Amino acid sequence: MKHTALLIFIILFLSSCACAPSTDESKGKYYQIDLKTAKEENFESIFERISFIPLETIKDHEIGQIRKILPIGDKYVLLDSQTNSIFLYKNNGKYESQIQAIGNGPGEYVQITDFCINEQTQEIKVLDGIQNKLLTFDLRGNFIHETKLTVYPSPLHLSHLSDSLYAFDFQRCSNTKEWQYQLIVSSESFTGNVQKYLSYDKPLGLSFSPRTTLFSLHGETIYVPLYSSTIYTVSSSQIIPRYTFLFGDHWVDQQFIDTQWNDALDFMNRLEDMKYIYYFNILENESHIYSDFMYKGKRYHLVVNKENDHIYFQKETDKYKCKYTGNIIGSIDEQFIIALSPDEYNEKIDNTAHTYKNVHLLSEDQNPVLMLFSFSRI
Repeated sequence: MKHTALLIFIILFLSSCACAPSTDESKGKYYQIDLKTAKEENFESIFERISFIPLETIKDHEIGQIRKILPIGDKYVLLDSQTNSIFLYKNNGKYESQIQAIGNGPGEYVQITDFCINEQTQEIKVLDGIQNKLLTFDLRGNFIHETKLTVYPSPLHLSHLSDSLYAFDFQRCSNTKEWQYQLIVSSESFTGNVQKYLSYDKPLGLSFSPRTTLFSLHGETIYVPLYSSTIYTVSSSQIIPRYTFLFGDHWVDQQFIDTQWNDALDFMNRLEDMKYIYYFNILENESHIYSDFMYKGKRYHLVVNKENDHIYFQKETDKYKCKYTGNIIGSIDEQFIIALSPDEYNEKIDNTAHTYKNVHLLSEDQNPVLMLFSFSRI
């Protein structure tokens, strides 16, 4: 009986360590992921400490679709892809200002490709990939100056590192040998000490990019390269593998990556037919790493507890689909952020009326609501 009990204990112990990470200098910490182990259950079951911030609705300043959110001090800075503008809100949801300077002149942009915040100078940097320039605004939304970028094509994403240095994600879009690097660390003038990382031989046509490729976490800049399951920490002088997710032969191979796709429909159809993971996204906060991706038309959610490296892995099915149309778009401290439509917010409140009392429902023409939540200590 004692031997049986000991055997059971050993089996349970080994099972609990099945997803424990290992370390490799070329990959950093790495996690072996078996798609067959994904749970078919409600992903929201591991949400806790949920709170809501309704964003004040101001006439002629309505929000369309929030694509990115960055906190700074007592503010949230939001990128609205639908109105092609930046919104500034107090962290209690009070409207402050809107940056909407669409045009071809000085201080104007055609399309906001990405934005970041220089916390040292308290400035917002807006990247216009069409006009290939970087516009600077203060935290009240006032235009300060702009810099015409001297490299072409334009970077697709950016993040502030330190002092005057920024990390620019070019992915694989340049035909010029000098700039055939996915990541470049430089000042916005691209002069002086320019660091280049992750070289490639030829540009790509169509590809699938992570929603967020550069983000900051307590002074560290984290980089998610195109077609890479290795995530990097970026500094002013080097990039270091932070961690890697290993999916075996389910990760896209080099032949597929190097294929020059010209037809978007053909590209999408081939993706769903192949055995590869695609639309691989990563975000991280103080306590957890979050990833979502697609495989054979199904969406998967993966959460790593950074304290103990335990992994929660879920697969969406017809029965267990995520209730929210939006994605996780940002984080603050130990919480992640999703933008809910008024209807999604109302449904959430209706279904949990015993928890959220004296809360007013919203009309459909009001602004989105930020839902902040933590993951349980899985």
